[in-house]
Formats: sequence, C-alpha cells, structure tokens
Amino acid sequence: MPHPPHRRRILPMPLGVELGAFAPASLRTGNRVLVASSMIPLKDYPTMLRAVAIARVRLPELQLEVAGAGTEMERVRRMAFDAGLADSTNFLGFVPDDEMPRVFQRCDLLLHGSHYEAQGMVVLEALATGMPVVATSVGIAAELPPNLVRQVHPGNAEQMAAALVQSFSSDAHAVQALHAGPELVRQQFSVGKIGADFLNLYKEVSRVE
Repeated sequence: MPHPPHRRRILPMPLGVELGAFAPASLRTGNRVLVASSMIPLKDYPTMLRAVAIARVRLPELQLEVAGAGTEMERVRRMAFDAGLADSTNFLGFVPDDEMPRVFQRCDLLLHGSHYEAQGMVVLEALATGMPVVATSVGIAAELPPNLVRQVHPGNAEQMAAALVQSFSSDAHAVQALHAGPELVRQQFSVGKIGADFLNLYKEVSRVE
C-alpha cells in the first residue's frame, strides 16, 4: 500500500555530532558500563539497573558509571542499593556537555535503555569515540548496524543482561566499534554531513513551485 502524499514529503533529519569533541579512544578492554541519561521515567533506569545486576552474576567485575540527573535521582540511587549495586556504581550527577568526552574515554560500553527516543544522541557520541553500545531498539539505535549496537527490546532486563555478558565476554564487539563506529558517524552523522544535507534540502525546496 503506497504511503499517503504527505508521508512522501517527510524527510527525517538527525542532529549531527561534533567530531572534534568525541575523538576515538584506544581499544576498550575494561569492565566499566556507562549510562548517560536523564533520570526520568522515559529512560527506564529500573530495567538498566536490573540488567547490570543480572550480568554481574556472570561478570562480577562489572562496574557502573552513571552520568545524569533528574526527578528520579533519589529513586534511582535506592534502586541501585536494592539491586546490590551500591559498591559497584559511581553516580556522577549532571555532567556538562564539555566534560562528557572524558567520561566516554574512561568507560568501556554504553548502556542505553530508553522506552522511546526521537533520536538518542548519546548513542552516536559513543560510537564516535569507538565505544560499543547495548541499547533498546528505539530512536537512532534501531537503525544502526547490530555489530556496533546490540539491540534489545525495551523493558527486557534479561535480554539486556545477556547482551552485556556477550559484549564483555570477548573483544569482538569492542574491536568492531573501534574500527567502524567513528567512520559511520563521520560519514552519516557528523555536523558537516547533516549541515550539508539541510542545505541541499533547502535548495531542493526552494525550487518547488
């Protein structure tokens, strides 16, 4: 069935990543999981915390770094304590944009568990640094190659934990992310690429009578 006429006139335009701020790191071989999300219900911290707790049964060396603040901060801290993650979790609070590149550099995998995303910029920023990603299949994550972003269903802590264990059990995911992630972002999602796409779109629209 063909799309309605108005659907054919809609073109998704993602936000671009400033590549100079998110330089690729060396191969990640550590055990530090990064969650970088606002602490609001949409981001689904309960599932992410349960997933890390489940994964730590197999990989007790896993550590969790949380960058974010919001209305559910105290609840998230309590949930981490109740899940047995208090001693393995570092809560950074709100991290300014200009400090996030350093956070990416010292962590080994991004965990992104949102119920919904219009895009999910943090996923692209992680890939720009060569970081492997485990993410729910929403927003931009659903459109990215599975060898870079291991996709799981929203709200499924067991599936998310299994993806974490798989990613940390060998270097394969980290190697693929390091080799292909930055190039993917450069080619498709850089500020320069998206800016050129917008300019071309404006030129095309201006020719329409």
